[in-house]
Amino acid sequence: MGDSSRHGERILVVEDNADFRLLLELTLRDEGYAVDTLSSAEEAVHLLRTREYGLVLSDYSLPVHSGAWLRSQTSARGPNIPFFIITGDPDAPGIPEDAVVIPKPVDFEWLLREVRRTLTHRSIDRSIGVRMRPGALPHQSASPAANSQTPS
Repeated sequence: MGDSSRHGERILVVEDNADFRLLLELTLRDEGYAVDTLSSAEEAVHLLRTREYGLVLSDYSLPVHSGAWLRSQTSARGPNIPFFIITGDPDAPGIPEDAVVIPKPVDFEWLLREVRRTLTHRSIDRSIGVRMRPGALPHQSASPAANSQTPS
């Protein structure tokens, strides 16, 4: 857990599948982000009490509590933390409207673009003193799956 990164932002990854958690960690580290990883929403809540993150990336289906539950806990903690939820079912119940939904299978190029865009907006907003209203993200891009749908 190094504290320096090219981007100056730390990302928390919450994923119960060890192989996929490692893949996410290595992908984000290769882009220069500092990354912490955990396997449960409960562990994440405890860590979020002591450490600041630029972004949380969580699986929706976690043991005991879901990624949606984790989002509700981060929303209640004051300053808004951008939140991405990875899911095989983008219409799963309880996905918060302010979360960026990352559909499975994950398009890693798209994920990295969204991470960069979100953290860039957050950094600019902080540098000029803009506070986002709770629950709001600076953007809401359609996922690759949404872009590939044809009109009915």
